[in-house]
Amino acid sequence: MTPDDFYRQLTDFLREMNADPDAVPDSLDADDNLFDLGLMSSFSTIRVLVFLEQLTGRSVDIADHDIEAFYTMRGLYGLFAAEAAAEGATRA
Repeated sequence: MTPDDFYRQLTDFLREMNADPDAVPDSLDADDNLFDLGLMSSFSTIRVLVFLEQLTGRSVDIADHDIEAFYTMRGLYGLFAAEAAAEGATRA
């Protein structure tokens, strides 16, 4: 899965999850802090992690990573999809 595919699907999920889908900006950047923007909270983090586990087929143990990795779409991509994408590229 490319980073752009991951970011698009995560952005769509954030829109579905929020009571106000317009709260998710069209220009959401991969390095924007999702907590500072109000798009994620301590309560919604579990929903996002479950979504990402289903999307990528990978589970991530929160205790094994710095909390900052969960703040941005780029950080989440690194946790859930970057390794799988690299493995796929090496097989091709």
